[in-house]
Amino acid sequence: MHELLRKSVVDKAARLREVRKDLLRQEPGATQRWFQGPDGCDLWELELDPRPSGETMELARALLENAAVDELTLALVRKQLGLR
Repeated sequence: MHELLRKSVVDKAARLREVRKDLLRQEPGATQRWFQGPDGCDLWELELDPRPSGETMELARALLENAAVDELTLALVRKQLGLR
């Protein structure tokens, strides 16, 4: 993976902050979360690719390792992505 790209992802991940849930429009039976970061780096939800590339998985790992989100969210996303 290109080191400059990884550093950019790590920097943006470290600055992600969750938007208060009461500010989001909630759909019945659905959970929605929104994380805002610098330079228009927003994360709404992860749509999983059935066969992500190795680089995609490394970027996801770098994002998760550096995101300032709660441990339960990290555990759930890691499980979905197959990251341990």
